[in-house]
Amino acid sequence: MTNPRAGLPKAFTFISFLLILLASVACGSDQEVEAGPDLDGYWAIEQTLRNGRPTESAADLYFRFGPEDKLVTNVSSKPESGTFTREENTIVTDGISLLTTYDIIELTDEKLVLRSAVGNYRFEFLLRRAADERGNTTS
Repeated sequence: MTNPRAGLPKAFTFISFLLILLASVACGSDQEVEAGPDLDGYWAIEQTLRNGRPTESAADLYFRFGPEDKLVTNVSSKPESGTFTREENTIVTDGISLLTTYDIIELTDEKLVLRSAVGNYRFEFLLRRAADERGNTTS
């Protein structure tokens, strides 16, 4: 007859090994992940699509994302100041007449593509980092 406790030291050793291995992997490398391109700055709208079709009403429209989540934009036809919140690939505006959520489709150092829905319309904005009226490319 075999002793049922004979396998316990082996099982305990195996479980201990797994726990140490998991702990070392979880606490392993603390390498910093690059944040990617910065959203702050002046972005001029080059093209707007409404329900997949180009619109002509995007001339001279812009977004200026600034420090402390400040936002200046004229997408509602007049310049307005407000704030924004960014969480991963989403921007939520506040304090301006056109309160909406924008999905960030693409963000590079020079290009920003935003998508949003307002009422029954789906909008996509292609923006390029540009100099503002004072020649600044950042806030």
